[in-house]
Amino acid sequence: MICLDTNVPVYAVENHPMFGPAWPKILEDLESGRLEAASSALTLAAAHEL
Repeated sequence: MICLDTNVPVYAVENHPMFGPAWPKILEDLESGRLEAASSALTLAAAHEL
């Protein structure tokens, strides 16, 4: 299990050159059940604003 902090969706939205490209793979692994993640309400609220 991984913890997704606020920086993860921000990196994805802003196409961070080093970390942004990893986001599609993380989502794919989460959706397929190969990866589990947790996050905070603050992170979810911040991501909602993006």
